[in-house]
Amino acid sequence: MYKKVLMAVLCLISLQANAAEIKNKFYLGGSADLYEYSFYGVGGASVYAGYRWDILSLELGYSKPQNESWNEDNSITFKSNNLYLDGILSYPLGSALEAKGIVGLGVFHTKTYGHSNSWLYPNDLNETAVGVRAGLGLQYNFNKNWSADMTYKFQTNCNVVLGFMNIFSVGVKYHFG
Repeated sequence: MYKKVLMAVLCLISLQANAAEIKNKFYLGGSADLYEYSFYGVGGASVYAGYRWDILSLELGYSKPQNESWNEDNSITFKSNNLYLDGILSYPLGSALEAKGIVGLGVFHTKTYGHSNSWLYPNDLNETAVGVRAGLGLQYNFNKNWSADMTYKFQTNCNVVLGFMNIFSVGVKYHFG
């Protein structure tokens, strides 16, 4: 029994050693995103910069869902953007694959304008809300400089109308150094 536990611990340590090439580095990245709000979804993109210490990272990013129009005559337009700060914990799953846990804050800004007789969409509404973010992902490290990732993030408190959003993304990163 003790031998099996010791072998499992040694395997985890060796996995950590294999994936340790990408640490103590600044990185820049971008992703193609799908934003799923309370009642609909749109595409978009994100850009971000971060610094990674061993298995911990701190990432500052900006995401922009595409503009959206509703109503029978597209008389209501919705524009939004999201500035976020995430803490990321990476856990190696092999020599190049890592699992990621994500926790952070996002400042979501929306601008709704147009004409409508509805209480839901008054003329020209600007709103900014701070929400909590949490997510999971996988990252594949091609070499010590390039990686690709897939992530799912959930953000609360986007605004009065939307409430929350799910973000699915696929991106690439360049690690300096």
